[in-house]
Amino acid sequence: TVLQSGKMATRKAYGIALRALGHSNKNVWAVDADVSNSTFSNVFGNDEELADRFVECKIAEQNMYSVGVGLSAAGKIPFCSTFSKFITRGYDQIEMAINSGANIKIVGSHSGISLAADGPSQMSLPDIAWFRSFGTMTDHHGNPGCYVLQPADAWAAYGLTVAMAESTGCSYLRTFRPEVEMIYDESTTFELGGMEVLTQGRDVLIVSAGYMIHECNKAIEELDRLGVDATLLDLYSLPFDEDRLLDLANENNGNVYVVEDNYGGSLGSAVADACAASGDAFTVEQLHVRRIPKSTRSPESILRMCGLHYTDIAKGAASLLGVHANS
Repeated sequence: TVLQSGKMATRKAYGIALRALGHSNKNVWAVDADVSNSTFSNVFGNDEELADRFVECKIAEQNMYSVGVGLSAAGKIPFCSTFSKFITRGYDQIEMAINSGANIKIVGSHSGISLAADGPSQMSLPDIAWFRSFGTMTDHHGNPGCYVLQPADAWAAYGLTVAMAESTGCSYLRTFRPEVEMIYDESTTFELGGMEVLTQGRDVLIVSAGYMIHECNKAIEELDRLGVDATLLDLYSLPFDEDRLLDLANENNGNVYVVEDNYGGSLGSAVADACAASGDAFTVEQLHVRRIPKSTRSPESILRMCGLHYTDIAKGAASLLGVHANS
């Protein structure tokens, strides 16, 4: 499948990948909670050859995950899709699925604060912290209890959907609403536990994932104007190769700045844990949502409200080095 050039939503790329997987693997099933036209799992369900493997669970997320566990027990590979915010309704069923060793794939769309106008009632802000906790232990197969995957563009969403299907165990893919520019292309290989260096520098390591990668890209230009040479790392998977991240941090004088559009205890905490466990000297600062957001007209407006605009990122990363943005 060739993804369209220009801008594309990660949730749409997920739907395209799911359909392709359905045709190549008869064990792949799509399960949704009455939002398939928004999660794009309807790309799978509307395909005549795949329709028999699409299950509509309506507004009953807890039941949807139980259906997924049942499919897994039958040797199937269920992809259970809904809005990231609504996944919280099935936390108990998901935990029991992980405890039982289910091979279940969970996909949440409309993640983070980029929803803007829909407001905090529709935003998934503590989800990464919850799912990430399962990645700190191993399941019955010796794999992380759950991978948390945050694709930054359509290619990443497509590649990580395929990687999920090829793995055994639980994984959580987090997509977002806005269409974004392509960062990657078909030459990039995405894998569970992976990461990608987008810009190589030597002064500070900026770590981010998902939608915020695009805002960090803009911040890199601002930092360059200030004379700061920054590395940008797309840490699209939790857990990750800690040794590789620590090497990158050391190459940037131990300065690490983590950016994410959700509450704390998430990506930044995972990075901080890795740095602390190494016993080496690192300076880690985290930029994340620190207030309950309000509804705004645009993603840019809410990024400014929450202090996550690219100018805020540049200012914070520069401050870590003792450089003032107005200098």
